[in-house]
Amino acid sequence: MNDHIENQSELAIDLEHHSYRSYQGFTCLMQISSRTEDFLIDTIALRDELHILNNIFTNPNIVKVNSPDV
Repeated sequence: MNDHIENQSELAIDLEHHSYRSYQGFTCLMQISSRTEDFLIDTIALRDELHILNNIFTNPNIVKVNSPDV
């Protein structure tokens, strides 16, 4: 997944959060889509591995679009 999305010029990103028994809530699912691939990330299970996305999210050459809730 990382190899694919780091070579894209644009990505759509959607986050789902869980707020049960929590004031601020926490992210539990991340959806990342390119024009050809879709990825679902369990952010709770992969919490210690999410740092690998830092380069992609901070790369100004990749446009990141937030997917609106429908």
